[in-house]
Amino acid sequence: MDELEQLRKKKLEQLQNQLQQQHMQEQAVYDEIEKIETAVKQRLTKEALARYANIKLAHPELAMQVLGILVQLMERTKEKIDDQQLKRMLELLHKQRKDITVKRK
Repeated sequence: MDELEQLRKKKLEQLQNQLQQQHMQEQAVYDEIEKIETAVKQRLTKEALARYANIKLAHPELAMQVLGILVQLMERTKEKIDDQQLKRMLELLHKQRKDITVKRK
C-alpha cells in the first residue's frame, strides 16, 4: 500500500507540473498578444479603435485575424490606420469566409 501511495503522489506531482507549465505557456501567449495589441492600438484612429473593440467583444476569433492583418499593415506603412481601412479589411475577411448552407431534400 505504501508503494501505491508513492506512485499516486509521484503521478500527482507530474500532473501538477504539467499543468503549471501549460499555464505558463498560455500566459506567455496572452502576454505576447497583449503586447502586439498595444502596439496596434497606438496606430489606430479613434473610430478604428472603437470598431476593433466592438469586433473583439463580439467575435474574438475574427479580432485575432484582424490583429494579424493590422500587424502586417503596420510593417508596411507608418501611417495611422483609419476606420475605412479597417472596414475594407473586414469586408475582405468576410468574403473569404465560406457560408455553409444546408439543403434539405
